[in-house]
Amino acid sequence: MRSKKLSLVVVPVLLAACSNSGRLQQDIYNSQYYCSQDWDQNLCEPYNSTSSYRTASSNYQIFYIGPQYYSNNRKVKYLGRTLTAQGTRHINQPVMSQHVFKDAKSKPIRRGGFGRATGGTSFGG
Repeated sequence: MRSKKLSLVVVPVLLAACSNSGRLQQDIYNSQYYCSQDWDQNLCEPYNSTSSYRTASSNYQIFYIGPQYYSNNRKVKYLGRTLTAQGTRHINQPVMSQHVFKDAKSKPIRRGGFGRATGGTSFGG
């Protein structure tokens, strides 16, 4: 009987821990240079949503956004290679999303069980 009580407690805790791994995010940067210091330069794109604003000197500042990655694993698959963010040069809060962008240059890598990283977001063949 005691083992049944233990499993009823452990399963919900494990499910709660796994549910946070599905959050996708992208970092925002002040410039393409700072983005390319964390990621491959080809993965840094102008940030379209409020991507520029007028500063006091009447110049526009354009922000850049990095690739989509899972919040617990700053790794992406790009041109057959696994890239890991090299630093934390981003600004503000990251952009959050629920779905992997199908047309993105890179794909986020979901951390697998027991310390493995897996590249797929779909199952089956």
